This record gives sequence, structure tokens and C-alpha cells, in this order.
Amino acid sequence: MIALSPITDRLTAAGMRHVSGALEFAGLTRPPAKLPAYFVVPQNERAGKNELVNGISQKIEIEFAVIIVIDAAGRNQDGIREDLKERIDAVCDALLGWAHPEAIGPTYYSGGQLLAAGGSVLAWQTRFRTATRKRKI
Repeated sequence: MIALSPITDRLTAAGMRHVSGALEFAGLTRPPAKLPAYFVVPQNERAGKNELVNGISQKIEIEFAVIIVIDAAGRNQDGIREDLKERIDAVCDALLGWAHPEAIGPTYYSGGQLLAAGGSVLAWQTRFRTATRKRKI
């Protein structure tokens, strides 16, 4: 797993406020008090085959998500769609092509999906992928 703090730092530097991590997202029992809110959450890792004979060198594909939570109370559908699109675009602008300090290459877009749309908030997950390498000789 890669450190998530460089990702949260990157989003904060891009002007996003209220950026938190997986524990804060998992601990939510009601919508965040300050919206929009962003949560960086690890998704999965996939290990490639070992590339060495006398040691270990594996490429690790890493996927993480940025969950965007926006205010939906009392707003029309068009306003919510536009707000969400602007926030997704801002997250993508901050992360696409950026190289995490532990990564061996850039960050790529991996997809997105609606997580929740009810009551007063809408939550959208935008996924990204990058890779690192595990070595032991």
C-alpha cells in the first residue's frame, strides 16, 4: 500500500478543503458537517509476477478512490449535476498524470460510480490507479 497523505496533500494544494482519509469516511454516521468533503480511500492492490531469479522484484498495481460528498438538499437536478462535474474535474485535474512519491509512474483515471444519493447529500467515487515496485534481494 502507498501512503495516502501525499494524495490528500495534493488535493489540498489544488484548493480542495475538507480532505480526509479512509478512517474518517468509515467513521461517518451522518453526512459531513462541512461540504463539499473529499475522502481518499485505498481500493485494492494487484501484484505482478516476480521478475528476478535470485531475489524479488514485483510490480504492484494500486487503485485508490477519492470520494466526493456534495450538498444536495433543496437543489435542482441541473445544479447538482454541474456541481458534481466541476468537483470531479477538479480532482482529475489534480491527480491525472501526477506521480505519487512512491510510484514508478503517473496516476491514471480508473472509473467512477455513484455511492449514495439520498436525503441531503450525494456521494460519488472517482477511482485512480498507479503502480509501485516491491523489491528484496
